[in-house]
Amino acid sequence: MHANTVFSETTTQRGLPLASLLAFAMTGFIAILTETLPAGLLPEIGM
Repeated sequence: MHANTVFSETTTQRGLPLASLLAFAMTGFIAILTETLPAGLLPEIGM
């Protein structure tokens, strides 16, 4: 006797990892903001 085995591939479609993307975007924004904000405030700091 031969057993017929059928393997079916199931694919799950996943959406974008929105939480991770939002965390990376916020991290990048805050990093750039903290680097550039002091340079923009130097004239006021110098007064």
